[in-house]
Amino acid sequence: MYSFMKNLTVTRVFVGADPLVSEEVNVLHVDTQGVIGDRHYGYSKTILPGDQYNIPGTTIWNGRQWSAISEEELKYLAKTLGIPEVRPEWLSVNIVFSGIGISNISKLSRIKFSRGAELLVYGECTPCIRPAQLIAKYLPNIDNSFAQRFVNAAIGNRGLVGWVKIGGIIYPNDTATIFDK
Repeated sequence: MYSFMKNLTVTRVFVGADPLVSEEVNVLHVDTQGVIGDRHYGYSKTILPGDQYNIPGTTIWNGRQWSAISEEELKYLAKTLGIPEVRPEWLSVNIVFSGIGISNISKLSRIKFSRGAELLVYGECTPCIRPAQLIAKYLPNIDNSFAQRFVNAAIGNRGLVGWVKIGGIIYPNDTATIFDK
């Protein structure tokens, strides 16, 4: 049984066609394979060298058709890391919400948007050093400990990933309701 958790507002939407950085768009189009035009689009994905499964070339189910983070989490990360900002495109996210931190929303919770699209939460976006390395390129005076400090700060504050249950369109300023498991 789902219980009402919180209403959120979409502040920004992005498509990640580039391997590392997402690009802000005016509208996000989603279907049951994910965010149309995003590099994570599809029902399955191929394992890359160095991935956790360590079987390069193997195809597995894609639990990361979309990713999201909140404005509150972006501000927390910047403050904790002592940097002016953490931009959502540096984290390659698709949706930025405002209202609450979202990283600890339960697996299989639903995010239902005002225009009808619906997402299912697979889990927290696991922190890794790739975004930290990208952030370091954009900010001066980043020390050698930044990547590890980023990973530590991002645990519980890196946002969510999941898949699309019902396709549709998502605009900035749309509202969404989280039904937590």
